[in-house]
Amino acid sequence: MTPDEIRDSLLSTLKDNWSTTRIAWPNYPFVPLTTEYWVRPTLRMGSAFNLEKGEDSGLDSEPGIFYIDIFCPLGKGSKVGLGYASTIRDLYRRKSYSDSGGDLLCLGVSVTDIGNQIDSSFYHIQVRVELVNFIDE
Repeated sequence: MTPDEIRDSLLSTLKDNWSTTRIAWPNYPFVPLTTEYWVRPTLRMGSAFNLEKGEDSGLDSEPGIFYIDIFCPLGKGSKVGLGYASTIRDLYRRKSYSDSGGDLLCLGVSVTDIGNQIDSSFYHIQVRVELVNFIDE
């Protein structure tokens, strides 16, 4: 799968299954209210490396991480945000995507309670989806 196909597949899963809060989509204007919960997806792909090489074809692997950051209003507690994290975690657990160019597998999903150390306006919880893209050549 190409980077665009990976991003579109992962974002479509979120778009089709999440209406609980507003989503800060990549490359779209978004101004959060300090009184609302909201989420922000971010994809980070790693360097591809060769797994198998044949005379006419091969198989490459490309790792990546898909983050879904959950922002909670301060003073509202993190329990709601952790509930959102559980729901989002379940959307991507053991998820796989395929197309003619390869397969994308969600290998593991974890939740990190970051707190308000990065942005003092919100309480921050992060869902981290570890990915591997198998590229057929």
